[in-house]
Amino acid sequence: MIGFLTRADVRVGFATNERKRLLTNPVDYRQDDYEAISFLNLVSEITGETHKFFKNKPFLDIERESECREFLQYRIKNKTVIGIFSGATVNERRWGAENYSMVADKLLDKNIGVVFLGGMSDLRDADYFNRLLGKGDYLNLIGKTAIEETMKIISNLDLLVSADSGLMHIAYGVGTKTVSLFGAGIENKWAPTGSHNHVINKKLSCSPCTRYGYTPRCPYGVKCLKDIGADEVFNKVIDVLPG
Repeated sequence: MIGFLTRADVRVGFATNERKRLLTNPVDYRQDDYEAISFLNLVSEITGETHKFFKNKPFLDIERESECREFLQYRIKNKTVIGIFSGATVNERRWGAENYSMVADKLLDKNIGVVFLGGMSDLRDADYFNRLLGKGDYLNLIGKTAIEETMKIISNLDLLVSADSGLMHIAYGVGTKTVSLFGAGIENKWAPTGSHNHVINKKLSCSPCTRYGYTPRCPYGVKCLKDIGADEVFNKVIDVLPG
């Protein structure tokens, strides 16, 4: 809109809804294209060159040395460390703290380290994990690290388990393996691709229900995620981990 009002000579954007009328160079937007590819198509429209997305190559360049002493000590004493993020900005993308705690319990029984990650909005889940898992050998960092430090921690994990979320995208960007849970979100557009990433999706007839970033309230109790069992997620993690 700003570009149109200022009469910019070149206005490149996605030809969705009524936006096309405001653009000099409208670009098709496909729900089946991974989102990074969609935005590279915008760049291609400007440069006239084809820009490729390498799905098996990390694309976030960050300082990987963590400054969190708790994590560094935990990482040293555990051969394998799995991150778990239970949060999501949309309720229809929450698998539930109880489910994640069951997965964590199974991993701990296999002597696999578990680190819980999240922000201040996830503190209720942090309390739940502490109550359910007691004094187990896990590390609960929910609400304790800013996003920059969280990114460093994720880059030093062996794998991250999460639903469709921002931390899932960060894990993909820094090259950390992921097991992600999808239902309401569009897997082809938002799920990490490449050989190091694995998606669990029940593909119910009502999913995905998200369109152009909007997820409606689910009338079926978020069955697409509730049908995913803790054993299924645990087994997928074990299958993905080397050795």
